[in-house]
Amino acid sequence: MGVYSIKREDRDLYGLKNDEGEIVLYAEYPFYEEANDIFIFSKDMGELKLLSSKYITDVVYYNKKGENLNKYTPLSEGYAFNEDGLAVVVRQKPEFTDGSKYLLMTKKGNISSFPSKTTDKVAFKCVVDLEQAIKDVGAVAVKYATIELIANPPTKDTMNCFKNALKHYLKAYDYAFKSEEECKEIIKKEYDLFNKLVEEKENLLKQMQVDEQTIYKRNKFIDDLIK
Repeated sequence: MGVYSIKREDRDLYGLKNDEGEIVLYAEYPFYEEANDIFIFSKDMGELKLLSSKYITDVVYYNKKGENLNKYTPLSEGYAFNEDGLAVVVRQKPEFTDGSKYLLMTKKGNISSFPSKTTDKVAFKCVVDLEQAIKDVGAVAVKYATIELIANPPTKDTMNCFKNALKHYLKAYDYAFKSEEECKEIIKKEYDLFNKLVEEKENLLKQMQVDEQTIYKRNKFIDDLIK
């Protein structure tokens, strides 16, 4: 799978062809980027954001198999995939009226349900979304979950759902050409990362609770002085 280009009105337009030279995506996009094994094409490009370009207007994502990741979800904005296998995207018709629009998409094309107002706050906010993300990209998805979802889960079975999702990811992992030791290391690394990220979220929640209590005591002390 590779990018090809054509010239039209003194402008280069890009598309995709497979290894046999067959066109997968017609060359009609003036902007493209390949990052972490995913191609992103767009009719226009916005301002630079961090290390990744912001693409707008008819944004499409393709993997190395030639599969359109957002085939059934038109996108108006998107960023390149990061090394964790996730990309920030915006649906063409945002469903929320409070200005929230940024979502997370996995390399499997699954998109989170609840948006954020800014790209730096985008996160998995419900059990179903995080469960699917873990199945798609592994334990690293926990890093993008809200603190409450991990440290204060809605039910007692929530954490088991996430653990089972990680088992699903590990069973579907491509272990071809891996030695037994390498397989053990891959599995151990995923479980260690999962536990580490969960502990970090729990510690953050505890610190937040301590901070809130400290602020409450200080405000009460000041109120008592004023009285």
